[in-house]
Amino acid sequence: MDDQAKPRGRPSRGAMGSVYARLAADKHELLQRIREEKGWSLVTAIERAVDALAKQEGYTEHKD
Repeated sequence: MDDQAKPRGRPSRGAMGSVYARLAADKHELLQRIREEKGWSLVTAIERAVDALAKQEGYTEHKD
C-alpha cells in the first residue's frame, strides 16, 4: 500500500465539526445569494437538508 495515499472514508469527528462550523458561518451569505438567483423554495430545501445532515451526524450549533 502506498504510504503517501490519502486516507479514504469518512473524516474524523473533529474534521466534521470544523466543516459544520464553517458552513454555519457562511450559510447566511450563501443562502441569500441562492435566494436572489433561484427563489425561496430552493433555500428552504437546502436549509432542511443541511439541518437534517447535521442532526444525523450529531452536530449542534452553539449560540453565544
